[in-house]
Amino acid sequence: MEIQEPSPRLLISSLRFQSVSPWVLDRRGELIARFSEKFELPEWIAQQDVVQLYTTDLRTLFQLSVRDVYVSIENFEDLAQATNSARTFLSDALEALKVDQISWTGTRMHWLAAADSFEELCAWFTGRSGSIAGALSASLDRPASDIGLVVEFKDKDPLVTTRLGPMRAEQAMAQFFRDKDVTHYPEQFLFLDLDRVHSNDRLKPAEALSRWKERVDSLSTLGDALLRSVSKS
Repeated sequence: MEIQEPSPRLLISSLRFQSVSPWVLDRRGELIARFSEKFELPEWIAQQDVVQLYTTDLRTLFQLSVRDVYVSIENFEDLAQATNSARTFLSDALEALKVDQISWTGTRMHWLAAADSFEELCAWFTGRSGSIAGALSASLDRPASDIGLVVEFKDKDPLVTTRLGPMRAEQAMAQFFRDKDVTHYPEQFLFLDLDRVHSNDRLKPAEALSRWKERVDSLSTLGDALLRSVSKS
């Protein structure tokens, strides 16, 4: 069995405000018109305290609310371009909502590394997951049909959650991705979800954006290194 080169497929970020911003309440129409045109997001939903704008295929979603700004970009062709688009939106949104301070920052990425056999990938992953997975398979006298590993690091900031395991395209679309075009995914792959939260930020918008970019770059490097290390072990 061969596991191919990993690729980043989903970038999610959120910046939470120290204090509620009331500007969404009175400027929803203006915000929709402005951000829809600038970022080519033709679809939108407006509620009392939140505005969502997104592409028809749902691969890009930007959100402004009284509590936070949020971005999600799926199945992008270029990570640097996706990062720049997300940063521009976050900067414009923080300015439009007149945010004074950020208290919480979350960055999350999903990575895929294609494989040529789901069954062989499950067997390989079971063998790499330690004695417990092997003991379960031996006790039931059957190989695992699916397997995953969740490891958390939440004793201090940043809080990190990792999810790793074999996955099929249908499962990924059902559980993690809005993009429902099966041709955008390998048939089966090793999946890595890296979710990192800085829960004690006290940052002005300019500093928050600078830190955000550094954190996305760091998460990108970490995700690539982790998936390569695991797949070659």
